[in-house]
Parts: sequence; C-alpha cells; structure tokens
Amino acid sequence: MTWLGAVLAIPGIGADLFLAEKKPLELTGKKKTYFLVAAVAVNLWMAAAFFLRETEPAAQVCKWFATNVMLMAAATDLLEMAVYDLHFRVLLLGGAVSAFLQAGVRFWEMYLLFGLLYGVLRLVSRKKQLSMGDSQIIACLALYFPLARWAEVLFLALLCALIYGLAGIIRKKKTVKSEMPFIPFLLIGMLVDYIV
Repeated sequence: MTWLGAVLAIPGIGADLFLAEKKPLELTGKKKTYFLVAAVAVNLWMAAAFFLRETEPAAQVCKWFATNVMLMAAATDLLEMAVYDLHFRVLLLGGAVSAFLQAGVRFWEMYLLFGLLYGVLRLVSRKKQLSMGDSQIIACLALYFPLARWAEVLFLALLCALIYGLAGIIRKKKTVKSEMPFIPFLLIGMLVDYIV
C-alpha cells in the first residue's frame, strides 16, 4: 500500500493550487509561486515518507490531510501572523476521523489528550505566551499522533524555532522579544517525524 502516498500527492498539489487563490490565502505573483513550490515539495516529501515508513492506508490519508491543512495554516501564519479558526476546525474534523482510525491506539485516549492539551494551552495563550491559533493547532495534532510521536513533533518544532530565532538574533534581524510564526515549524516537525 505504499503506492497510496504517491497517488495522494497529485490531488494534494492540485488542492493546494486551487486553495491558494481562495480566502484566506488569496495569493498572487511570487507568493503564489513560492506556495506552489512548497506544496509540491511537501507532497513529494510525504510520498517518499510513506514509501519508506508508513504502510497503513488510513494513516496515510489522515496524515496527507493534516499536512496539507498545516501547509495552508503555515502560509497564512507566515504572511499575516495569524491562524484562522477555519484551519483549526478543519484539522479538528480530520483529527476526529484520524483518532478513530488509528491502529493499536484507543481513540478515547487521543480525545482525552486533545482535551487536556486544549485546556492547558488555552490557559497559556491567555497569558500571551502563545497565540490562541497556535495552541489550538498544537492540541489538534494530538488527534493525529499518539502521545510519544506528538511530543516528538512538538520537540522538533521547538528545536527548529530555537535555531531560527538564534540565527535571527546573531544576524541582528530579531530580538528576544520578536514574534515568530510557529505553525511553519510545526509543519517541519511533522515532516521530519514522518521520515525519522
């Protein structure tokens, strides 16, 4: 069933191209070109990851869905420093199906983890340490990954954000108080976790 990842890459790229012109993205010119290159790269990376590692078709479809929604959220986070409720709702809907289809994991555990994370991250986001959109997306990922893999994705995202932030500080383009979009780092964490 490893062929499914390659088959999913084609509609993934097509859907990303179609949605690039719709709200909330509405990309044109170079931004649209960059987004399309990112969509092709992400979908081909996922196809390679599924070929190397993932054999369960339901998991491939759920991860393909989540990654393409995360790509949209990452693009809006980069361009507007905002994450829309639309991204959270679509991820939540797909996550409910993903948690139900997970093999070897009781889906109630994933729903419970999501609920706990959502509550804790909501409290953290009220203190302005983390935006509400970022915390919602982080909690939603608990519906796609068991706890250990969710922690790996979050750790990889935090590590990438740390390296990016330190590089910006060293080059004097950022300060310690500069805001950074976090969803692109979560997407990178997901993609690395698929291969590793």
